[in-house]
Amino acid sequence: MLFTGTFNSHIHIFDKNFFMKKTTLILLLTALSSVSYAQKADTNKKKVKITIPKSDFFKNIKTYNIIVQGDDTWNADYADKTTKTYEHNVAKNTIEDYSKKDASNPDVRVLMGYKGATYKRADNGTYLLDGDFKYLVLGKNNEIIYEKGTNAKMYSGTYVNGKPNQSLASDLNNIGYKYLADNNIFTTEKEFTLNYGVFEKADEFPELIEFNTKTNEFLDKVASNSLDQSYLTELEKFYLGYVGKEYKKLKPKDYNKVIYLNLSLTQLFLLNFNKALEYLETAKQGAGMMSMWPDEAKANITSLMTVNQSNFTAKVENPTFDSAYYIYISGTVSQNGKTQTGKLKTDRFANRTEGSILSSNDPTESKVWIYKDNGETDFVVVNDKTTITTDKGLELKFIKYNNAFILVEKTADSSFKKYESSATEIYAEKDGKFEVKQ
Repeated sequence: MLFTGTFNSHIHIFDKNFFMKKTTLILLLTALSSVSYAQKADTNKKKVKITIPKSDFFKNIKTYNIIVQGDDTWNADYADKTTKTYEHNVAKNTIEDYSKKDASNPDVRVLMGYKGATYKRADNGTYLLDGDFKYLVLGKNNEIIYEKGTNAKMYSGTYVNGKPNQSLASDLNNIGYKYLADNNIFTTEKEFTLNYGVFEKADEFPELIEFNTKTNEFLDKVASNSLDQSYLTELEKFYLGYVGKEYKKLKPKDYNKVIYLNLSLTQLFLLNFNKALEYLETAKQGAGMMSMWPDEAKANITSLMTVNQSNFTAKVENPTFDSAYYIYISGTVSQNGKTQTGKLKTDRFANRTEGSILSSNDPTESKVWIYKDNGETDFVVVNDKTTITTDKGLELKFIKYNNAFILVEKTADSSFKKYESSATEIYAEKDGKFEVKQ
């Protein structure tokens, strides 16, 4: 009986586990069957090689030069005695296409500058630059293609212990070349990874299947370089027809993610870049916190924006060895009733690098330097009463925006735009403060 009782006890336990497993299996199968037809809005990727579209202006750019410029904080002993610039200190590298480099008469020049601590040792043992970086990209006739002044930290890829001047020139040179590469200045064909939207498990809904079919057709046309404007315009209308629809198993933000991401793609290939970014901004609302596709999609758009520009109205009027830092003007500066005339120099970009505790020697303060005909030199610290009149009669003034002074000229509607700049922002005064007009 003892044996039987023990045996029966084991059978009882076995039966219980069996039914538990069976119940679990049934529940699992039920769950699987209930989601097998559930719709899902997702993003996907496709690699395609495309011919880079370019305006005629950029099609004619065949050569470049990168010029490393310094200001009075640089060691002039390392400057070229003729040009007063520093690119001759750049070590030969493996990233540049030297066959396209022309130091005498290039189609495009990248002027690079830097103001700040030369190098700092980071916690991980590497070295970094921490200061104000200056970018100024000019066409053959000094058209301003791109400009930027930014305060940032950058880890050095070229630092050689004991040779900070050579390392700085090399780092700035490499940043300048990265601009050319990232913006496809010399690229004719390139592989892109396109992010697009798709509906999965959508067999119950013919209209979602049609959406996927149209999208696959679109991607095939991209891959074969067989797109045309009428096709893309009709495809945009097709995708817009899905806006506002609802499916009970799809969250609106996930659904919109797919629709607007694909709409953004149509505008990318129509070269309507601002509209592409607007559609992408809507699509991003359905992105997860760790999603990479919004940044990847934006990078694809911005990489084509520069080379499709064609109208450059701003030029550097008086190019010099330090144009990345300063704007030079022949004229008169007035402040608090005092007027001084000569060759004027003022900061092209705001300086954010920490300055001296002495106000008169603070490099973050905007200034106008005056080089007079009699050899005297003076400067004024800019305030909102500082004005400049050029020798051609153009009236300029300084306005304060985002904690920095900007030199501006008046527009036809009595607003203001940045002087000698490709920036498109228009400033208007409201309640005693300047704002960017929307």
